[in-house]
Amino acid sequence: MSLTVALIADLHHGSDGAYVRGSGALPLFEQVLRELEPLHPALLIDLGDRINETEPARARAATAEVADRYRSVALPKAFVGGNHDLTPRAEQETLFGVPLGNRVLELSGWRLIFLDTFDGSVEGALSADTLRWLEHTLAESPLPTVVFSHQPLDGEPLTGNVFFGGADAHQAHPP
Repeated sequence: MSLTVALIADLHHGSDGAYVRGSGALPLFEQVLRELEPLHPALLIDLGDRINETEPARARAATAEVADRYRSVALPKAFVGGNHDLTPRAEQETLFGVPLGNRVLELSGWRLIFLDTFDGSVEGALSADTLRWLEHTLAESPLPTVVFSHQPLDGEPLTGNVFFGGADAHQAHPP
């Protein structure tokens, strides 16, 4: 029972920052998509932080550019939100043509859970409702399961991390 998925995360298309060269993201992204498509993964999963813009009009434009590139490949796709994906969810769902938020997909004998940890902050968090939903969803099926989210859920130490420098509060912890 095998399942091949392709993962893309932290594209950060848009303005350049201290650690992120957002202006170079689209050409690299296009190359990755060209190389992925002939591999025919069962699902292409984007784990969030598609853009690097915070001003609403620029965020919408950057999100639309990324969505346009995704539409150029004929692969099934799934998305989770990252803490930089500031375009409203409904607009993103329209642009990408798929639902966002907590959801489940059963594929090739596997159960894939897409978990929304974006709460409008860089930290991300699991709300009590999301945690209850996750517990129920994990318990309701015997299938092998993989949970996808943008923020880590395991409490991994961030000491030495260039972005968070040990700020463990920037992980999504259950309440």
